[in-house]
Amino acid sequence: MFFPKDVTAFPTIRVYYHRRPSELVKVTEASEVTAVDTGTNTVTVALALPTGFVTGALLDIVQGDPNFSLRANASAVVSISSQDIEFGAGVVDDVQIGDWVALTGESPIIQLPYEVHGWLAQATAIKVLESHGDSDVKVLQAKSKELDQNFAIMFQPRVDDDPEVIVQYDNISDYL
Repeated sequence: MFFPKDVTAFPTIRVYYHRRPSELVKVTEASEVTAVDTGTNTVTVALALPTGFVTGALLDIVQGDPNFSLRANASAVVSISSQDIEFGAGVVDDVQIGDWVALTGESPIIQLPYEVHGWLAQATAIKVLESHGDSDVKVLQAKSKELDQNFAIMFQPRVDDDPEVIVQYDNISDYL
């Protein structure tokens, strides 16, 4: 059911949802933005273009600094010339030098809060040491438990003015 019933006055329905982070890929499978021309809707990228960067391909532009969110999502390539990638109108308006261009659904940067990167590096180091049978893994595992607790605290819901939950411990049913 829609309100008002006359949808011609409001022809758009917006639905917001949390987006899954892009798949992490090697830096060689993406390219860093070195220049932006909003007049021609073109970005210039460093180094050679990865395979798959062709006219008509859908590319994402990933913010190069924390939050590492998408500046452009599934944007079609209009044309490619050397290291210049042209997009449709308005796509590159928010793009900045240092951002990354990658195939849709991919990113050379972990799209998690910057504070999580240390935790992820620690977890990776533990897995590597475990696979080699290293005896120092116990020390890292102890440190990892502390990081796990900090990680959990960081991602707990933080809502101001949340009503307090009152638990009644002396309920009559406790004595039956």
